[in-house]
Amino acid sequence: MELLKIFAEKCEENNLRPSVSVPSTSITKSLIFSDSYSPAAQKLFLLNPVYLFIRYFRKIILEFTIPSVYFHLLMAAYVIIVLGMGCWMYRKYNTKFLYHV
Repeated sequence: MELLKIFAEKCEENNLRPSVSVPSTSITKSLIFSDSYSPAAQKLFLLNPVYLFIRYFRKIILEFTIPSVYFHLLMAAYVIIVLGMGCWMYRKYNTKFLYHV
């Protein structure tokens, strides 16, 4: 953890920024950053599993924080749902694709 703090301080000292620049218009800000949306709309973003996993890793890597228990439970729910769907599909269609391999 100490190494991450040192790295963050060195980046700030040297003004290191991403090499890709995005024009700062209101349209691009609203498309890129979910913070510009209302709190109710921000909650809807959590229905997208890809957004949830990206947000999870951004919290760890960029914000240097551990995600809340709510994030862990929501991710576990998505994993269990997808695993359950995969098991159901395998049981239903295993005779169809097993013999074609």
